[in-house]
Amino acid sequence: RKQDAFALFSAACYLGAWWLWGWRAALYALWSLSVKASRFDVVGWGQDMAEHNSDDEHKPTNSTYTWWNVLFCNTGYHAEHHTFPAIPGCYLPRVTKAAPDVFRPCENSESWPALWRRWAMNGFRSFRITAYQEALAEGGRCLRVSKAKVA
Repeated sequence: RKQDAFALFSAACYLGAWWLWGWRAALYALWSLSVKASRFDVVGWGQDMAEHNSDDEHKPTNSTYTWWNVLFCNTGYHAEHHTFPAIPGCYLPRVTKAAPDVFRPCENSESWPALWRRWAMNGFRSFRITAYQEALAEGGRCLRVSKAKVA
C-alpha cells in the first residue's frame, strides 16, 4: 500500500538522519514534525485561514501580497492560482498586475499570526465550517458536534 510505503520511507529518513548526524538530529526532525503537524504551526494555519473563505461562495479564495511570497514561492497568490492553475507560481504576480481589478478585491490584509491568534482565542474552532453547514445543524439536518470539539 502507498501509505505503508510512505511510512517506511519516513522511518528510513529519520534513521538516516540518526546515522549521518546523530540521535539529536533525528530527535530534532521528529520534534519539528510534531510542531508542523500541530495547531501551533502559525505560518501553516495562518496561511490556510488567509486563503480560504468558507462563508463566501462568490469569493472562496483570497490572496496575500506580502514578503512571505518571496520565502514561500508565491503561495500567497492563491486566488490567481485557482483561477489559472496551469501558470507556474513564478508568473502569478504578473497575473495580478495584468488584472488588478479582478484580484485585488480578493486580497487578505490580515497577517497570518493575527489570524492564528484569533483562531486560538476562539478555542481552535474550525474555520472551515460554513454558515450553510451551521444552518443545517441548527435545523437538525446533520449531526451537531460541540463547537468546542470541532477542529
